[in-house]
Amino acid sequence: MHRILPPMNVRTHFARTEADLASAPSRRLRTALALHEDGVAMKRAQLRRQNRAASDEEIARRLAEWLRTRPGAAHGDAEGPGKPATGRP
Repeated sequence: MHRILPPMNVRTHFARTEADLASAPSRRLRTALALHEDGVAMKRAQLRRQNRAASDEEIARRLAEWLRTRPGAAHGDAEGPGKPATGRP
């Protein structure tokens, strides 16, 4: 069964689309930062499970060390050779 959509106001549709596009980079950045925070929290929990007797300071030290030395960290987490920035979002 096909659903019949109501008529669309083209002017409102395009205005909304432009506003959505303008906020898309900030939305993507917020998502990326939230994912990073979640990943760090997961790694901290893993370190805590693996080192139950470690102090909070030791877990923080191990987490900081992992962030600096994890696979890909030296190259910005990208595979292959680095590429110059283009200035585009």
